[in-house]
Amino acid sequence: MLPLITAVHNYNEYVKLNPVKSLLEIHASQWKILILNETYSELVNHHRTIAKLADDVEKRNYTSIKIQTFIQNVKHQTSEIENVISSLLQKQLSEFSASSATKLESLYVTTTDNLTLFDRRVVIPMMKPMIKKNHEQLKHWTELLNNTRLTLNTLNSPLEPHIHNVYQAFIQLTSQTNQYATYAIDGKKSLKVIKQLRVTPKHMSEPKLIPISEDLRILSELLTEYAYLYRFTSSKSV
Repeated sequence: MLPLITAVHNYNEYVKLNPVKSLLEIHASQWKILILNETYSELVNHHRTIAKLADDVEKRNYTSIKIQTFIQNVKHQTSEIENVISSLLQKQLSEFSASSATKLESLYVTTTDNLTLFDRRVVIPMMKPMIKKNHEQLKHWTELLNNTRLTLNTLNSPLEPHIHNVYQAFIQLTSQTNQYATYAIDGKKSLKVIKQLRVTPKHMSEPKLIPISEDLRILSELLTEYAYLYRFTSSKSV
């Protein structure tokens, strides 16, 4: 019980800092990459730790109603943490789509039009100026998507495959992969992936405190004291 109560307490202290609120209040194009990565990392790690400890405690089949209620509250809240992470990513991708879809479609249309008129070898140098301009205009989004993709991949988040697909679609449209051999078909699919993200989130979830009753708070203090005394007496006996 003690590790779980401690983990919940640590999470509550983190939530009190309002880590997500400031991100939800501004456009994703203004997000600082390091702050975003840290927020994803904190939320995913808190979720993973609490969920695992809650499962471990639940397997012990405590008969106390207060402990059972606490476990149910914790397990419900772990689902809420998942919703918070999902909301954050949804806002990021939605605003990325709204900011970039028109530019990417223009790049796609210009490229495919040129490919119908000229040999691919001619189109490659023709498109370089427009590609460079797009890279400059969308530089922040490129870095934001890539960093989020790498962060969620490192954390083994189930959301990583989604942003990975979005990032790959973005890169496919803004590169000359295979010297445009399959650009027309692949680009159409990539554009569809990015356009589909342009849906304004109806509800943005913010992290909430996980309630700890006074009885459990006192219990955690007793358990902490017991653990200290046990270590002390054990070391004395040795």
